[in-house]
Amino acid sequence: MKRYAPLIIIGAVLVIALGGAYALIRNNRNAERRPTNTATPSATAGRTASIYQPHQKGAATSSVTIEEFGDLQCPPCKILHEELKNVTAIKEGQVRFIFSHYPLPQIHPYAVAAAHATEAAALQNRFWEMQDYLYRNQEAWSRGGDVQGIFASYANTLGLDVERFLRDMNSPEVAERVRTDTRRGNAMRVTSTPTLFLNNREVSPDDMTAARLNVLIAEAMRK
Repeated sequence: MKRYAPLIIIGAVLVIALGGAYALIRNNRNAERRPTNTATPSATAGRTASIYQPHQKGAATSSVTIEEFGDLQCPPCKILHEELKNVTAIKEGQVRFIFSHYPLPQIHPYAVAAAHATEAAALQNRFWEMQDYLYRNQEAWSRGGDVQGIFASYANTLGLDVERFLRDMNSPEVAERVRTDTRRGNAMRVTSTPTLFLNNREVSPDDMTAARLNVLIAEAMRK
Protein backbone atom coordinates (compact mmCIF):
# COMPACT_ATOMS: atom_id res chain seq x y z
CA MET A 1 0.00 0.00 0.00
CA LYS A 2 2.84 2.35 0.93
CA ARG A 3 4.36 1.56 -2.42
CA TYR A 4 1.30 3.05 -4.20
CA ALA A 5 0.88 6.10 -1.92
CA PRO A 6 3.00 8.46 -4.09
CA LEU A 7 1.01 7.46 -7.13
CA ILE A 8 -2.28 8.12 -5.33
CA ILE A 9 -1.07 11.56 -4.19
CA ILE A 10 0.10 12.48 -7.70
CA GLY A 11 -3.22 11.34 -9.13
CA ALA A 12 -5.16 13.44 -6.63
CA VAL A 13 -3.07 16.50 -7.44
CA LEU A 14 -3.70 16.01 -11.16
CA VAL A 15 -7.46 15.70 -10.62
CA ILE A 16 -7.53 18.91 -8.54
CA ALA A 17 -5.40 20.76 -11.10
CA LEU A 18 -7.56 19.65 -14.02
CA GLY A 19 -10.71 20.60 -12.11
CA GLY A 20 -9.35 24.07 -11.39
CA ALA A 21 -8.34 24.57 -15.01
CA TYR A 22 -11.79 23.52 -16.20
CA ALA A 23 -13.48 25.94 -13.76
CA LEU A 24 -11.21 28.76 -14.87
CA ILE A 25 -11.96 28.13 -18.56
CA ARG A 26 -15.70 27.93 -17.86
CA ASN A 27 -15.65 31.22 -15.90
CA ASN A 28 -13.73 32.97 -18.68
CA ARG A 29 -16.23 31.77 -21.29
CA ASN A 30 -19.16 32.91 -19.17
CA ALA A 31 -17.54 36.30 -18.71
CA GLU A 32 -17.15 36.63 -22.47
CA ARG A 33 -20.86 35.87 -22.95
CA ARG A 34 -22.03 38.39 -20.35
CA PRO A 35 -22.77 41.84 -21.82
CA THR A 36 -20.40 44.53 -20.64
CA ASN A 37 -22.05 47.62 -19.14
CA THR A 38 -20.43 50.52 -21.00
CA ALA A 39 -23.14 53.06 -20.22
CA THR A 40 -21.93 56.31 -18.73
CA PRO A 41 -23.89 57.59 -15.74
CA SER A 42 -26.27 60.29 -16.93
CA ALA A 43 -24.83 63.02 -14.72
CA THR A 44 -21.33 62.39 -16.00
CA ALA A 45 -22.48 62.04 -19.58
CA GLY A 46 -23.99 65.49 -19.45
CA ARG A 47 -20.60 66.90 -18.51
CA THR A 48 -18.22 64.88 -20.65
CA ALA A 49 -20.30 64.61 -23.80
CA SER A 50 -21.03 68.31 -24.05
CA ILE A 51 -19.66 69.89 -27.21
CA TYR A 52 -19.05 73.60 -27.55
CA GLN A 53 -21.97 75.29 -29.24
CA PRO A 54 -22.18 79.07 -29.71
CA HIS A 55 -25.12 80.97 -28.30
CA GLN A 56 -26.97 81.89 -31.46
CA LYS A 57 -30.27 83.08 -32.82
CA GLY A 58 -31.66 82.98 -36.33
CA ALA A 59 -31.02 80.83 -39.36
CA ALA A 60 -27.77 78.88 -39.27
CA THR A 61 -27.96 78.69 -43.08
CA SER A 62 -28.19 82.46 -43.52
CA SER A 63 -25.66 84.14 -45.79
CA VAL A 64 -25.14 86.79 -43.08
CA THR A 65 -23.67 86.13 -39.64
CA ILE A 66 -23.24 88.75 -36.95
CA GLU A 67 -21.06 87.91 -33.97
CA GLU A 68 -20.74 90.06 -30.88
CA PHE A 69 -17.98 89.80 -28.31
CA GLY A 70 -19.37 91.35 -25.18
CA ASP A 71 -18.72 92.05 -21.50
CA LEU A 72 -21.91 92.00 -19.42
CA GLN A 73 -20.60 94.72 -17.09
CA CYS A 74 -19.64 97.00 -19.98
CA PRO A 75 -22.04 99.99 -20.33
CA PRO A 76 -21.49 100.32 -24.12
CA CYS A 77 -22.37 96.60 -24.44
CA LYS A 78 -25.66 97.32 -22.69
CA ILE A 79 -26.35 100.11 -25.19
CA LEU A 80 -25.55 97.80 -28.12
CA HIS A 81 -27.77 95.13 -26.58
CA GLU A 82 -30.71 97.53 -26.77
CA GLU A 83 -29.82 98.58 -30.33
CA LEU A 84 -29.70 94.96 -31.48
CA LYS A 85 -33.30 94.50 -30.35
CA ASN A 86 -34.29 96.90 -33.14
CA VAL A 87 -32.30 95.25 -35.91
CA THR A 88 -35.04 93.89 -38.14
CA ALA A 89 -33.17 90.92 -39.60
CA ILE A 90 -32.13 89.72 -36.13
CA LYS A 91 -35.66 90.11 -34.75
CA GLU A 92 -37.11 88.14 -37.64
CA GLY A 93 -34.44 85.46 -37.55
CA GLN A 94 -33.21 86.23 -41.06
CA VAL A 95 -29.55 86.37 -40.04
CA ARG A 96 -27.46 84.28 -37.72
CA PHE A 97 -26.59 86.19 -34.55
CA ILE A 98 -23.93 84.87 -32.17
CA PHE A 99 -22.98 86.18 -28.75
CA SER A 100 -19.55 85.33 -27.38
CA HIS A 101 -18.15 86.25 -23.98
CA TYR A 102 -15.21 88.58 -23.71
CA PRO A 103 -15.13 89.75 -20.07
CA LEU A 104 -12.56 92.37 -19.15
CA PRO A 105 -11.99 91.78 -15.40
CA GLN A 106 -9.19 94.32 -15.22
CA ILE A 107 -11.78 97.09 -15.62
CA HIS A 108 -15.02 95.21 -14.83
CA PRO A 109 -14.44 93.10 -11.70
CA TYR A 110 -17.78 91.26 -11.86
CA ALA A 111 -17.82 90.57 -15.59
CA VAL A 112 -16.52 87.01 -15.27
CA ALA A 113 -19.08 86.15 -12.58
CA ALA A 114 -21.81 87.61 -14.80
CA ALA A 115 -20.64 85.50 -17.74
CA HIS A 116 -20.73 82.43 -15.49
CA ALA A 117 -24.27 83.34 -14.45
CA THR A 118 -25.48 83.36 -18.05
CA GLU A 119 -23.74 80.05 -18.73
CA ALA A 120 -25.30 78.48 -15.64
CA ALA A 121 -28.67 79.72 -16.89
CA ALA A 122 -27.87 78.29 -20.33
CA LEU A 123 -27.66 74.82 -18.78
CA GLN A 124 -31.33 75.31 -17.96
CA ASN A 125 -32.06 76.75 -21.41
CA ARG A 126 -32.39 80.34 -20.23
CA PHE A 127 -29.22 81.98 -21.56
CA TRP A 128 -30.88 84.85 -23.42
CA GLU A 129 -33.29 85.58 -20.59
CA MET A 130 -30.46 85.82 -18.05
CA GLN A 131 -28.35 87.93 -20.39
CA ASP A 132 -31.21 90.38 -20.86
CA TYR A 133 -31.89 90.48 -17.11
CA LEU A 134 -28.24 91.21 -16.34
CA TYR A 135 -28.07 94.03 -18.86
CA ARG A 136 -31.31 95.58 -17.60
CA ASN A 137 -30.02 95.48 -14.02
CA GLN A 138 -26.38 96.18 -14.84
CA GLU A 139 -26.09 99.27 -12.66
CA ALA A 140 -27.44 97.45 -9.60
CA TRP A 141 -25.14 94.43 -9.56
CA SER A 142 -22.13 96.36 -10.86
CA ARG A 143 -21.99 98.17 -7.51
CA GLY A 144 -20.64 94.96 -6.05
CA GLY A 145 -21.38 93.20 -2.81
CA ASP A 146 -22.64 89.63 -2.92
CA VAL A 147 -22.98 89.37 -6.70
CA GLN A 148 -23.40 85.61 -6.53
CA GLY A 149 -26.35 86.09 -4.20
CA ILE A 150 -27.73 88.78 -6.50
CA PHE A 151 -27.44 86.50 -9.52
CA ALA A 152 -29.10 83.69 -7.55
CA SER A 153 -32.05 86.01 -6.89
CA TYR A 154 -32.25 86.73 -10.63
CA ALA A 155 -32.21 82.99 -11.31
CA ASN A 156 -35.07 82.56 -8.88
CA THR A 157 -37.02 85.33 -10.63
CA LEU A 158 -36.49 83.57 -13.94
CA GLY A 159 -37.84 80.34 -12.49
CA LEU A 160 -34.56 78.42 -12.49
CA ASP A 161 -33.47 75.70 -10.11
CA VAL A 162 -31.35 77.98 -7.89
CA GLU A 163 -29.37 75.22 -6.20
CA ARG A 164 -28.35 73.80 -9.55
CA PHE A 165 -27.70 77.31 -10.90
CA LEU A 166 -25.22 78.08 -8.11
CA ARG A 167 -23.53 74.70 -8.50
CA ASP A 168 -23.15 75.20 -12.26
CA MET A 169 -22.09 78.82 -11.90
CA ASN A 170 -19.08 77.68 -9.85
CA SER A 171 -18.26 74.63 -11.96
CA PRO A 172 -15.04 74.21 -13.97
CA GLU A 173 -17.13 73.38 -17.05
CA VAL A 174 -18.78 76.80 -17.02
CA ALA A 175 -15.46 78.54 -16.41
CA GLU A 176 -13.93 76.71 -19.39
CA ARG A 177 -16.93 77.62 -21.57
CA VAL A 178 -16.28 81.33 -20.94
CA ARG A 179 -12.54 80.90 -21.50
CA THR A 180 -13.27 79.19 -24.83
CA ASP A 181 -15.16 82.29 -26.01
CA THR A 182 -12.34 84.53 -24.81
CA ARG A 183 -9.72 82.51 -26.64
CA ARG A 184 -11.80 82.79 -29.81
CA GLY A 185 -11.95 86.54 -29.33
CA ASN A 186 -8.18 86.69 -28.88
CA ALA A 187 -7.73 84.70 -32.09
CA MET A 188 -9.91 87.29 -33.86
CA ARG A 189 -7.84 90.11 -32.31
CA VAL A 190 -10.59 91.42 -30.10
CA THR A 191 -9.21 93.88 -27.55
CA SER A 192 -12.27 95.83 -26.37
CA THR A 193 -16.01 95.51 -25.97
CA PRO A 194 -18.35 95.56 -27.64
CA THR A 195 -16.71 94.21 -30.77
CA LEU A 196 -19.01 93.24 -33.61
CA PHE A 197 -18.29 91.24 -36.75
CA LEU A 198 -20.48 91.01 -39.83
CA ASN A 199 -19.44 88.02 -41.92
CA ASN A 200 -16.09 88.04 -40.10
CA ARG A 201 -15.44 91.71 -40.91
CA GLU A 202 -15.24 94.03 -37.93
CA VAL A 203 -18.00 96.63 -37.72
CA SER A 204 -17.02 100.20 -36.96
CA PRO A 205 -18.23 101.56 -33.58
CA ASP A 206 -20.05 104.28 -35.55
CA ASP A 207 -22.09 101.57 -37.26
CA MET A 208 -23.22 99.90 -34.02
CA THR A 209 -26.72 101.36 -34.16
CA ALA A 210 -29.90 99.68 -35.27
CA ALA A 211 -30.27 102.07 -38.20
CA ARG A 212 -26.75 101.48 -39.55
CA LEU A 213 -26.83 97.73 -38.91
CA ASN A 214 -30.11 97.44 -40.79
CA VAL A 215 -28.41 99.08 -43.79
CA LEU A 216 -25.25 96.96 -43.56
CA ILE A 217 -27.22 93.73 -43.26
CA ALA A 218 -29.45 94.63 -46.20
CA GLU A 219 -26.37 95.33 -48.31
CA ALA A 220 -24.74 92.05 -47.27
CA MET A 221 -27.88 90.05 -48.06
CA ARG A 222 -27.99 91.48 -51.58
CA LYS A 223 -24.47 90.29 -52.38
